[in-house]
Amino acid sequence: TIVISSAAPQVVRFAAVELQNHFRKISGEDFPIVSDAAEVDGPVILVGRSRATDRLGLRETFENESFLIRSQGNALILMGDDYDKLPGFYGYEFNYRTSRRGTLFAVYTLLEKAYGVRWLWPGPSGEIIPRRDTIVLPNMELRDQPNFSWRHIWWYKLPSPTRSEVTLWYMRNKLGIGFGGHSSFAHSWFGHMEGNKHFADHPEWYSLIRGERRPFVTGKDGKTIGMSRQVCTSNPEVVAQFVRSLRRRYDPKDDVLASISPNDGSGFCECAQCKALDHPELYGPKEGYDGLVLSDRIFTFVNTVAREIRKTHPKLRLGIYSYTYLRPSPRSIAKLEPNVLVGMTQIQALYGDPAYQARDHKRADEWVARGGTLMAREYLGDYHWLLLIHPQTRILAQNLRRLKAKGYAGYDSESGLDFASNHLNYYVMARMLWDVNLDLDTVIMDFCTKAYGPAAAEMRAFYTLLEDNFASRDIKHMEWFAGHFPQWNRPETMALARRHLKAATAAADSDAIRTRIQYATIGLDLTEKTAEFLRLCQRLTDSGLPVHMRDYTKQSLPKTPSRDRVVAWIKEAKARGDALFAYLEPYAESSAAHPWPLLYMDATERWRTTVDEYHKLYVGQPDEIVDLLPLVWCFRTDPKDDGEQQGWQHPDFDDTAWSKIKTDAFWEKQGNEGYDGYAWYRLGGVKIPSREGATHHLRFGAVDESCRLFVNGKLAGTFDYDEKKDPDSWKKSLEFDVTSFVRPGNENAIAVRVHDNAYAGGIWKRVFLITRGGKEPESPKEVMHADFEDDLWRQRVQFGGKNHEVQLAPDGGHESERSLQIRVNGPFPDECSIHWTKVSVKPGATYALTVFYRIVQAEENAGENRKWLRRPALPDARIIAIDAKGKKCGTSKDTIWARAAFQAKTEGWQTLRKVFSVPQTAAMIHLKISFHAKGEYRLDDVIIQTW
Repeated sequence: TIVISSAAPQVVRFAAVELQNHFRKISGEDFPIVSDAAEVDGPVILVGRSRATDRLGLRETFENESFLIRSQGNALILMGDDYDKLPGFYGYEFNYRTSRRGTLFAVYTLLEKAYGVRWLWPGPSGEIIPRRDTIVLPNMELRDQPNFSWRHIWWYKLPSPTRSEVTLWYMRNKLGIGFGGHSSFAHSWFGHMEGNKHFADHPEWYSLIRGERRPFVTGKDGKTIGMSRQVCTSNPEVVAQFVRSLRRRYDPKDDVLASISPNDGSGFCECAQCKALDHPELYGPKEGYDGLVLSDRIFTFVNTVAREIRKTHPKLRLGIYSYTYLRPSPRSIAKLEPNVLVGMTQIQALYGDPAYQARDHKRADEWVARGGTLMAREYLGDYHWLLLIHPQTRILAQNLRRLKAKGYAGYDSESGLDFASNHLNYYVMARMLWDVNLDLDTVIMDFCTKAYGPAAAEMRAFYTLLEDNFASRDIKHMEWFAGHFPQWNRPETMALARRHLKAATAAADSDAIRTRIQYATIGLDLTEKTAEFLRLCQRLTDSGLPVHMRDYTKQSLPKTPSRDRVVAWIKEAKARGDALFAYLEPYAESSAAHPWPLLYMDATERWRTTVDEYHKLYVGQPDEIVDLLPLVWCFRTDPKDDGEQQGWQHPDFDDTAWSKIKTDAFWEKQGNEGYDGYAWYRLGGVKIPSREGATHHLRFGAVDESCRLFVNGKLAGTFDYDEKKDPDSWKKSLEFDVTSFVRPGNENAIAVRVHDNAYAGGIWKRVFLITRGGKEPESPKEVMHADFEDDLWRQRVQFGGKNHEVQLAPDGGHESERSLQIRVNGPFPDECSIHWTKVSVKPGATYALTVFYRIVQAEENAGENRKWLRRPALPDARIIAIDAKGKKCGTSKDTIWARAAFQAKTEGWQTLRKVFSVPQTAAMIHLKISFHAKGEYRLDDVIIQTW
């Protein structure tokens, strides 16, 4: 019989029900729960303090979250530190995170140690409850309590159907918050200031930003806090307001932890009094956030508030994050007040980088030296991980032991619901937060044995493979952003992991084990599909079509991919992106792989949106011509905004002294750090396709924030950023119809004046020229094309000169497998000339000559005084027009020449091009291509076509 007090707290009543339910699952029998007022015969389990435990002399008080399991006579006693923290939620009559649950922890410990019960992940498939015919009460004596007071993990967007199973997993693995609450470190200044309630009367309480006092950013409801704007912490009245807020919220006897963390983001005060408290000379350029450290001013403020609040609330503690601008400890403050607790942010997954780990450890030591009590603020399953498998049990165990040795109060992590991918991380975390001295290998082997039975060895190999792979990734790919994921989730690793799962499935001897293996397969599927999609996004970025992935830098390709290849990548990226998110749809209400993190990052980084835009540009509109404009433009800042008055928009403006800038990154990242205001981009020589009746458009991938577009000196379009109308428009594409401003078939000049008010700025996604509709011009008709692809070339040409050799080259041509190899063995007058005679043309027509050539090596004609002979044109092409009678048209002045500059060697294939017109009397032309210097050359694809 299970006995509880008639006045038992709700947490104890719940503990009794949990014990009853698990005993029923183990044995199939019901075990009654009765009040301590009832007369009970036979063996009893005393759950929580009651008159029955009092009669046994157990009247002790328990330390926070501690418990006792004791066999005494015919009784098994389970009791501990119990207290209902209200209000309850998620269907519980108590707060499942912050209520004292000592007796409940005793129940779960009993089930684990005496009956082999495990809760590996949320939901029925994660429960291990061995069946027994008989429940035998153990002979036990165990006192225990957790190593850390905070053992907390919180999940984004916890959907209603998963709340019960995730909450149960949380409690059953003895997680919880021993003091304080979930929001003890939350961004709080908005709340303490009561939003913008005081701004009208006291604007001086709020941050001075660029010379103006500014209120908090709020949502449309006027209440929701934004990501930036702070308060003037040097103002004594602000200190008084925070003290009033804390005293109003808490009773003087409260033993709790209240937040005093700044709002998320930036927007800190720039007044002279606040800045006077900063000490940049005490910090290195890599400390803080982008080299800015505000710890000294903020902790001066925090210490002041802490001293005041301790006068009336001696047990109240203040929690604040050591985060971004507050990462280093304040160097000018010797000691923190004793009622200040610091939540130091960390990403233990990056501890594979020794330098990163050393910086974190040094930072922690500095906080400890200032008397700070520390809490680890972790990102174990943060949305940046995109639900990918990132096993780190070894790092986790090492880190928790270090935290315990340094006196940390706890470990607080945020996460997405990615249990299918990272259940082992969470299980090990929960176990070792209770007892950091557990042997990691024993914990993992117990996990595998309980979960997978005869398939345990293969599943252990599966987890080891993926953890080894994660731990051995290159230092440059150590970060947790999408730009790194394809590099350490390689196809060969995914394939090997899949083989382990296949072998495990073959070894499984029950449907329950096969279901658990399938659960792990979900994580591998997601990891593989996400890596494949991002890998294609990287290929598009490398080919000049950027898809923003944080921390990914465009790679130089050994060969520029063809348009067809790029279009194929676009099609595949769209298909894989659509398939990835379709795969996630069934898990929208699941804890296995809730899609919110991936959906959030996709919306933020616009991966699918960008791919869809490229698909529409290159695939979806067959009547469009899409040209990607050059990456690098001319750039100049315009702090006085007088560029337009100086004519910077005109096509003939001299911009040769301007700097060069890429149009796929913000200007701050290209040598203009901290610049806000006006700046100009210029690009000349833009060719517009000639299509009768076509419209022409310029599409900017994204401009931050506003812009004015000039084409050939005329204003062709404007965009004004309006935060209220569309706060995300700075990251959306802009398109301007420039049909009436361009000169098709000619070179055009583009100038863009950009205005950025704050943060990053500039043209930061590539620019496209789109030509829609119109009549396709007739394709140039080839009059002659020599490509030396077959053995008939000797019948088609004549050679001039004697001291030379001509044959097919064995190493290929410009676009074909062969080219003409020419070797001139002596200096001028030795030469090689190649002739094409009687090439038919139309009188008065215009043609284009194109010659592809390479210079393997060439020598100057030593001894020649005339420069044009000492360094002759290589090659030198001559065109003579011939009439129907075979006579030359005109005089020598009518001879057409196309000459390339002398080079001793060329890098790859070069192009010699000439557009020319023939006289009205011409019927044919004679083409001669000459090489007038000792050396070796290649010739291929000599083309004459209509123009």
